[in-house]
Amino acid sequence: MKFETDKYIDGFLKSNLDVIIQRVDLNWDGIIYVGGFEGDGKTTLAAQLCYYFDRTFNMDRVCFTADQFRKVVESAKPKQAVLFDESYLTFNTGSRMTKETRKVKSFLTMIRKKQLFIIIVAPTVFDIDYYIICFRSLALINVYAEGLERGFFAFYNRERKEQLYIKGKKTHDMRVTRPNFKGRFSKWNVLNLKKYEKKKDEAIESVFKEGVPLWACPRCESGSTKSRKQGKEVWCRRCGFEGVPNNFYNKLKTKGGKNEKEME
Repeated sequence: MKFETDKYIDGFLKSNLDVIIQRVDLNWDGIIYVGGFEGDGKTTLAAQLCYYFDRTFNMDRVCFTADQFRKVVESAKPKQAVLFDESYLTFNTGSRMTKETRKVKSFLTMIRKKQLFIIIVAPTVFDIDYYIICFRSLALINVYAEGLERGFFAFYNRERKEQLYIKGKKTHDMRVTRPNFKGRFSKWNVLNLKKYEKKKDEAIESVFKEGVPLWACPRCESGSTKSRKQGKEVWCRRCGFEGVPNNFYNKLKTKGGKNEKEME
């Protein structure tokens, strides 16, 4: 369904977004979680959602770190949209007790009165903090590709995403709960991709400088990892790399691809 001349959005998805708009009008906020594998189009769809909610949405309200998120939300006006991209490092269960995670979770409990639309993007729903997925977000939209074709999504409302999280967390199996519906999304994007990548790189660089340890695969740098054998082993769901936790934790890489400790 076209809601503007050159902008398409799935009809069933539009109906659900309109309900969220009504909730925000009644003094709630509207938080949606967007998940899926890297490169499948999470940011594209998330930006489309932001623009549908808020025609003033732009790069200024895209954030990548907890500090950026706090500043953007504090300065945002009611009924504006905020995109918290690459939020895995903030909300994943492996780092849930960090100061940054506690800070953002506490912040989320206090911002309902701001009446904002907040889209949170991260690779996997199962490694994200239970509070964010099951209590704080209204819906989960899982983005995926079929073969080499991008542009597919599955929508889970509040009840079904909780069922999915509880039933599928142990095996990371998205098939344990059926989505409410599936749909397609197109490639249109209101964000300037060069500016987006620049802001993202700067945010990642600032994390490196602060010495914040990254929990990611040392081979493909994916954050889609899982621990097993009571935390003694970790494996990457994207490329299959296996190793002990130290292989995945605190791998601060330079642009040349070498670990900083290796360069000393």
